[in-house]
Amino acid sequence: MNGRFDLTEYDRTRILAARQALADAQSMSLLDVSAMARMIGRLEVTVEQLVEMVDGPPAGTPVRGEES
Repeated sequence: MNGRFDLTEYDRTRILAARQALADAQSMSLLDVSAMARMIGRLEVTVEQLVEMVDGPPAGTPVRGEES
């Protein structure tokens, strides 16, 4: 993947998971309310992870390896 960012293997895995979540969401039944609720939660987490990958964690979030 030749993008604007230096991606780790973990980042690439997260991107692939995000693409799969999007594909799953596009193919699901809109009549299954429970499945829709789960998918919305899954997509919310996926978007949050992608934003963190680009912008870093939200302010006030401890960084891994940093002691409190």
